Amino acid sequence: MDEDMDSREHIHSTCSTTQASLHPYEREQQAVFRVYLFGSFRVFQNNTSLEDPIWRRTRIQSLLKWFILNPEKPFSADYLADLFWPQASTLAAHRNLRVNIHYLRHLLEPGIARGQESSFIRRLTNNFYLFHRDDTWWVDVWELQRQFEMAQQIDLSGNRKKAAFFYSKITDYFERGFLPEDVYEDYVQPYRDRYERHHLQILRCLIEIHLQNNELDEALEYAYRTLSIDPYNQIAVNTIIDIYCKQGNHVGAMRVFNKFRDSVQAELGLEISRCSCTHIGQL
Repeated sequence: MDEDMDSREHIHSTCSTTQASLHPYEREQQAVFRVYLFGSFRVFQNNTSLEDPIWRRTRIQSLLKWFILNPEKPFSADYLADLFWPQASTLAAHRNLRVNIHYLRHLLEPGIARGQESSFIRRLTNNFYLFHRDDTWWVDVWELQRQFEMAQQIDLSGNRKKAAFFYSKITDYFERGFLPEDVYEDYVQPYRDRYERHHLQILRCLIEIHLQNNELDEALEYAYRTLSIDPYNQIAVNTIIDIYCKQGNHVGAMRVFNKFRDSVQAELGLEISRCSCTHIGQL
């Protein structure tokens, strides 16, 4: 028994090491399960899109999204039933949860026998459920987090040019939109807000890096992308104005300032003076 356990641990360790050595594209393409939450929600098993009619049940998809966003975290049946069937009676909500968990397990593991424990959707004591994450899965939000941590480490090491490469790759994910079909789902909103904050944080890093390297066009690009998310972001506005002034485009600088000032006044009821922007105050 101990030898079997040691063998399984060795295999898992070897797989994890192999996964870590793969290029991101290889990790994505070699995974048994591939899941995309940025852009339209898509799930592939062995490179085949899940198309089973049962898969079209909205709450089966919702449960998988939730588990993927919270791997290895246990949730009580009460919590999940109330989260996804808040209008139903307690009895009906729990019945819906059991049925949808059953279907989800069989979709992911069609050959699973009755009473056999799922490799992924685990039922714990006290009626808790947990999604077990392993190397057979590739999920874009997990890959994004991995690349973000890598970019931060590289940035802290002083290699900002290489960090900018990884930061820019991460923005590609964000710009696809996070679960756009679930814009009215309350359970998704905290994650959407968090990814928007991360997106703005990364865009700010990219602006700083390109300004340090005097790469004005690149900094301008990321400043405008910032404004497309946060129209009242003063750092982005100041960056655009400063770059336009450095390039001698004073008309463009004034246009951006006036638009920002008018929007802030109309929408927020605040006054913005010319002196708040260094270069505008000098024009």
